[in-house]
Amino acid sequence: MSRPREYDREVVLDKATNLFWEKGYEGTSMSELVAETGLNTRSLYNEFCCKEQLFLECIDHYGSKSIKVLSEILTKKPLGLSNIEAFFEYQIDNVTPKNFKGCLLVNSLSEKETLTNQCNTKIESRISGIIDLMHKCLKAEQDRKGISDKEDCMALADYLLCFDCGLMNFGRNKTSKIEVRKIVNIALSAIRR
Repeated sequence: MSRPREYDREVVLDKATNLFWEKGYEGTSMSELVAETGLNTRSLYNEFCCKEQLFLECIDHYGSKSIKVLSEILTKKPLGLSNIEAFFEYQIDNVTPKNFKGCLLVNSLSEKETLTNQCNTKIESRISGIIDLMHKCLKAEQDRKGISDKEDCMALADYLLCFDCGLMNFGRNKTSKIEVRKIVNIALSAIRR
């Protein structure tokens, strides 16, 4: 008969996610995960199998919180440019605290070569979900004639996501809302034509 868990799985995932977020996948050792989570090595392996499986669960854990908020902003009815503006208004507040450490998914993109296909696929899936939601908002705006019919809404969605990824890195070094809002306005002006 197995013994009941003596730890809260959500707390363990919070701690592991924060460690991966701060140090990256390659920069995080199993011994650091053991120390951070408070689990012993055996319990960590019994619960998550390996470092990769723990990282995959941390991506889901992160997505269930951070990406969920962004998705809710982008799916607000009626879809349109106002959702994208609200998305970036949220991101301005998100990236300007002094302790901002970027986005776990964006940070992990820089480790693509060292991550497994399964990890890369999960990260790309989460990011693609945001692109799809942006595309739907842009298309809805275009259907209302708020964006020219000549514009490629998918290319605009890719552009905005690319800009957002850059913003996540920019926010790690700049903390002035005024500066960040200026560059967001420049990026949004590309779709307000």
